[in-house]
Amino acid sequence: MRILGLDPGTEVSGVIEYNASIHAVANPVAEMPNDEVFAQIDELVAGDVVACEMIASYGMPVGAEVFETCVWIGEFRRAAHLRGVLFERRTRMQVKMHLCHSQHAGDPNIKAALVDRFPGGKGTVASKGPLYGVSKHAWSALAVAITYAETR
Repeated sequence: MRILGLDPGTEVSGVIEYNASIHAVANPVAEMPNDEVFAQIDELVAGDVVACEMIASYGMPVGAEVFETCVWIGEFRRAAHLRGVLFERRTRMQVKMHLCHSQHAGDPNIKAALVDRFPGGKGTVASKGPLYGVSKHAWSALAVAITYAETR
């Protein structure tokens, strides 16, 4: 099963393709402008499902950026549905609990949990590992994709 992982943002989103069948990352894109993700979602979704991080309320006030991100999540969902592709959402808390078994986990903990799942990790320029090229928001996109694959 091929999964397009998305870490949505207000203007750019983290994008990654994860092949759960062979446990491999393909074409890691750290960030892509949201307009491009929306326009290219049929090309980006060369697979079976879009797994997108979803906003969740924890009782704290939020700003306009959160609402703009929610709008983009809806746009990505619509684009996937128009192309007949399954669209699944996972909250950050679901990702933290699945990968780190703690609601207090942060980005470094999540990244470490992901690296542990791939022998060879990122590697180096001379000896590239399976996660070579994954950076910035692509880590969150990969975390969502793996969480979906392992909890569906």
